[in-house]
Parts: sequence; C-alpha cells; structure tokens
Amino acid sequence: MAEGCDVFISNVRPQALARLGLDYEAIRQRNPRIIHVSCCGFDQDGPDAARPAYDDLIQGATGVPWLMEQYGMPEPAYVPTTLADRVTGLHTVYAVTAALYARSQSGVGVPFETQRLYVGQYVCVMRRDHPLAANPLTLDAYCAARHLLVSFSGRPYGFVDQTLGALGRARRIAVTVNQFFTAGRVVAGSDLLTVLPRHFVNVTGVDERLVMRDLPFDQPLVHVDAVWHRRAQHLHAHEWLRDALLRSAAAAFAESVLSGRR
Repeated sequence: MAEGCDVFISNVRPQALARLGLDYEAIRQRNPRIIHVSCCGFDQDGPDAARPAYDDLIQGATGVPWLMEQYGMPEPAYVPTTLADRVTGLHTVYAVTAALYARSQSGVGVPFETQRLYVGQYVCVMRRDHPLAANPLTLDAYCAARHLLVSFSGRPYGFVDQTLGALGRARRIAVTVNQFFTAGRVVAGSDLLTVLPRHFVNVTGVDERLVMRDLPFDQPLVHVDAVWHRRAQHLHAHEWLRDALLRSAAAAFAESVLSGRR
C-alpha cells in the first residue's frame, strides 16, 4: 500500500512504528516520494520521547486547567473538547502542505522537523489622536477610512481584503508598502489605518504615537512555525539558532503582554 501512497500519517509512538517496520526509513525504501508524518505528544529528542500522550495529558502538561480557573472556572478544569487533538490536526495539515510543496521541488520526500514559534494576532493601528481612536472601531467606520496595506509580494490586496470580501465589504487602500516598520511610521503621521501584528507595534520605534484597536470582524490568528531539514536536527550551530529564535519570540510576546498598550 505504501508504494502507491502520497502521505503516511500516524499517531503511534515512533518506537512502536519502528518495531512494526513502518518508520520513515523503512517506508522510504519502498516509496522515496512518501510524505511520512508522525504526530507525537512529546519532543522526540527530549526525556519524554517514549511517553504516550492523549488530550487530557497534554492539556494538563501545558497548564490549560490553571488557565481555565484564571478565566472564571471555580477550579482548575480541562477544556471540554479535544483541544490538543484538534491543534495537532491543524499542525499536521501545515506539515503535509509544506512537505508536498518541498517534494514538488525535489521529486522526493524531504524529512523535516517543525516547531511553533508563536501565534500572532493582527490589530488595526492608527495615530494616537486619530478621529477614530476616541470610540470603538465599527465595521462601517473601518471600511470608510483610508488604509495603508503592507504587501510583501506587491499585490494590491491582502488577507484582510479577502475577509472583508467574504462579508461583502471592501476598504479603500491609499498606500502600499512592503515593511511593517515603514507602515508604523507612515500611519503615525497621517490619517491612514493599517493592520499590524499586535506584538510588533511595541518595536516600531514610534509606538508611543500609535494606538491599537481590535479589528471589527473576525480575523484568524496567524501561526508562525520554524521548519528545518531533519539532517540539521543535532548540529550544534543549528540547535543554537533554533533556541535563539524561540527565545526571541518568547521575549517579544512577553513585552507585548506586559506593555498592554491599547
């Protein structure tokens, strides 16, 4: 069956897969193009690599019951749904998509590892004395304003415009730039609105002149992952780089939470 498959997905511990002859190296011998996805509960290079995992265990290990108590539950409690399982499913989709793209370039399956760096939220940003800053931002006011678009690709539209289009609405884009830093400085001295990652606003250098408002529509969170080839997993320089990225992401979000600037 493996010879005719594009993707092999398992939530069995890698040690058990190896005993069954279903690990990546074994299947790759039969199908070099196979995408082999292993959904593990714990880091396979860490002390808990051989431990089984299930939803309640992962919720407990990551402090979710404590968080539920902080947000109004009378005592620590699990989220009453398969939270970890659903998040794992989303990660699997991302991993398979990336692997299929890599295979389209190389012709063979590419073994890689992935790790979540952060989950970001986008907000509307404007100068602190903007006329719209005095009141809650409504959808009508947002669409009627003039906007600055950050477009890395140069396209004259972005994910916000796709969301608005699904609502039958549109915004007026007056200026397009290709950097978040530039966007912050432009809106600080104009009546334009822009959309930036919440955690980024505090490092624009002009954050004291800016104010953030929640977008007046539902916009999915942005998940940013680090992805690397498995052959680099144990290279000391690569380990240092991955650790530096994680520490930088954690520090950036700690500053964002501590400042709490609105």
